[in-house]
Amino acid sequence: MEKSQAKIDEFAFILLAGLLFIIILTVAWSSLPKPTLEVSPEFISLVAVRGSTAKATLFFNGSASNVTLKAKGDIANWVKFSKNQFPLAQATEITLTFYIPYSIEFGTYSGNIEIEFDGEKKTIPVTLDVVEREAESYRSFNLGDFSVSYFSGKEILASKSDFEVVKGYFVDYPSTLVAPIDEEMFPILKSGFISLMIEETNSAGNLAVKFNDEIIFDEKTGAGEIKIPIEKEKIKSSNVIKVEAGLPGWKFWMNTVYKVKSLEFGINYEGINFKQSTFSLKQEEIDNFKWGKVIFQLKNRTGEGNLIIKINGEEVYRGVPEVSVGGLFGVYFSEIPLNKTNEILFSAEKASTYELGRVTLTIAYSSY
Repeated sequence: MEKSQAKIDEFAFILLAGLLFIIILTVAWSSLPKPTLEVSPEFISLVAVRGSTAKATLFFNGSASNVTLKAKGDIANWVKFSKNQFPLAQATEITLTFYIPYSIEFGTYSGNIEIEFDGEKKTIPVTLDVVEREAESYRSFNLGDFSVSYFSGKEILASKSDFEVVKGYFVDYPSTLVAPIDEEMFPILKSGFISLMIEETNSAGNLAVKFNDEIIFDEKTGAGEIKIPIEKEKIKSSNVIKVEAGLPGWKFWMNTVYKVKSLEFGINYEGINFKQSTFSLKQEEIDNFKWGKVIFQLKNRTGEGNLIIKINGEEVYRGVPEVSVGGLFGVYFSEIPLNKTNEILFSAEKASTYELGRVTLTIAYSSY
């Protein structure tokens, strides 16, 4: 029994030592620094003519034992890297040279630069616009990802229910409702409305409604719904709605009674969520301007209204671009006056939303 017990104790000791070793390895492994890698720019946009070359530079920073670069998509066979496999221990620049074939058609081509490092992955989207040899120099502006929309709706701001208003020659019981509005709503405020649901009345006299001390309704009415529109200019940050009964006239022995099921005050709003950006040009680029192009990926849209693009107040596009999965949509323009400082505006028509990605503006000009 003693020998058997000794063998069991020895086995338990070995098992415990092995378990402690595994724990130590796990802690040591988890404490090792994880690979980090920063890459800029986040998006590459180039313009080139057929049979030419175009170059771009990727800037790497961080730490990784093995970084591998691969080109995918339309441009996969056009790219050569100054190096595409390397360890990263300090800031590094990699040059990408794009060799544009003579045989391809004019248009926009897209793809990705896939960056793999120590089990992680990053993707840099690429667009390459192949054009005719009508301009020799190009400027591109990356406008990023954003959404534009035109929205409308209504909102009930204050309400009350189940009350009476009474008036006679000896009694007067009106009812009041206070309705505040957030200041942020005023830029999109279109109009207001009051809704009254009369449950029961003896119709001995009029029903009067005052909005901020101004009478906006004063009639003898029966049971049913009453809707009263309110002009935008009459609405304040704090509004008082007063409902009261009128005198019963020659029936001096009666009281005018209106039983109100509900009283509501609401607003109608309408607004535009737009995207506005500015871009600067040199005088040489303005004087020798040939054409421009706005390229974007349409990620999603709702509604049937048009997308609108304006440059310096001049409309360059109004329409419904096709939804593309990974593809790009392009808008060309040429007859637009340009200045040293310019504005590009994206907006949408009523009840529509456009989600755009990888938006780029390119300006082409001759250099002679």
